[in-house]
Amino acid sequence: FNDDYLSYFNPLAARVIQWTKQALSPDNIEYLKSLPEKLQENNITFVHGSLKDPDRYILESTDVIEEIEEMRKKKIQLEFFGHTHIKVIFMEEEGMLLAKEKWFHLNAEKIYLINPGSVGQPRDRDPLASYLIYDPEKHRILYRRLKYDVDKTIAKMQLAGFQPFTYNRLKIGL
Repeated sequence: FNDDYLSYFNPLAARVIQWTKQALSPDNIEYLKSLPEKLQENNITFVHGSLKDPDRYILESTDVIEEIEEMRKKKIQLEFFGHTHIKVIFMEEEGMLLAKEKWFHLNAEKIYLINPGSVGQPRDRDPLASYLIYDPEKHRILYRRLKYDVDKTIAKMQLAGFQPFTYNRLKIGL
């Protein structure tokens, strides 16, 4: 892991990344290096940021349109992405849909961009961990929330010397 990219991060985020890098064992680092940048099976893909750039934030309507066009070119119908930490569903021609905690059936004729949220740092003003279940046989997803011990996590972060902003945001889901 080359540290040159840290200059693109704010100083607090760079400090957390450096701490994480030091906390990982050599085996952990080798395992992470061995992981693919994206996974694709048939017409479904899993990416961190986007198909073109793992560090791209898909937040604005132009980002969504560009990503759906890229999916169309590559014949991808369903993309699970992260990076923003915000649970959301984008459907071609419909735009943003509400991500509720009940089964959501996907239209087999449409293209979807789906973000499960974040287990470690949800940014939708809900401190509960957010994840989803994908049922490929029934072509549906289910968002879930899970309570975890935020205070214990914060205490560990304080012990590690993190700045208050990095852990206080966990209490409010930012």
